Amino acid sequence: MKKVTCLTFSVFLFLCFANAQSSREIYSFNDEWRFLLEDMDNCEVQEFDDSNWRVLNLPHDWSIELEFDEEAPAGGRGGYLPGGIGWYRKTFDLTDWNDERVVWIDFEGVYMNSSVWINGHHLGIHPYGYTGFYYDLTPYLKEGENIIAVKVDNSMQPNSRWYTGSGIYRNVWLTFMSKIHIAHWGVFVHTPEITDEKAIVNIETSIVNNGYEGREAVLRSTVLNKGDEKVGSYESIISLNGKKKTDYYQEINVKNPDLWSVESPTLYKLVSEIFC
Repeated sequence: MKKVTCLTFSVFLFLCFANAQSSREIYSFNDEWRFLLEDMDNCEVQEFDDSNWRVLNLPHDWSIELEFDEEAPAGGRGGYLPGGIGWYRKTFDLTDWNDERVVWIDFEGVYMNSSVWINGHHLGIHPYGYTGFYYDLTPYLKEGENIIAVKVDNSMQPNSRWYTGSGIYRNVWLTFMSKIHIAHWGVFVHTPEITDEKAIVNIETSIVNNGYEGREAVLRSTVLNKGDEKVGSYESIISLNGKKKTDYYQEINVKNPDLWSVESPTLYKLVSEIFC
């Protein structure tokens, strides 16, 4: 059986200011959402009274909670369950908030036709129900109480060849980072040459500088083996222009790589760091 190397990677971001380091912080955003299975106006408005809505934790599928019906528009492929329109709202507090940080909200999956608001500001629409998506919350956040509202429209039935469920059916995450950071899904890795003696690892890293001033930084990429031992590393001095995303390319050679196979599914890890 032919073997190939397969690399997985995790992204860690370290920013150095006055000898201090602050890393990307990712928090679960699943708990204590309020939910209403109804199409109602103005639910995205910050002052909307949702005190009578049901409180639940994500992931959540409202269809599976309802009664089976052989006349359901989704039919047998949809599990004979209804779809409909539902709203989710979540209140969260930010203390000592300032715009020196960037905040994303990540949805792993919402079925389907979701619209998202933060403090009454419309962030966007994601019609497809199977892919993840994210929004930058930073321009609309404020110190104290903030409110996320999500409308989910799964009323157009049938729309799938199998049971999909309805609602925010996967995890949601909140990510905090510095203005200088690796872009969302911003690391691409491929191995154009692989032999028993050497693997060439090509790395493309997209870095965003959300600040107004340019600055220099160091981008370090490190390959770790299955025992988390360093087997290759590369550092680049990079120039970051203000309010711009820039791609940087690096190459690492890994000697005598452990080749992946079904019998021996060895995985590598790539760690990406920025030092400012």
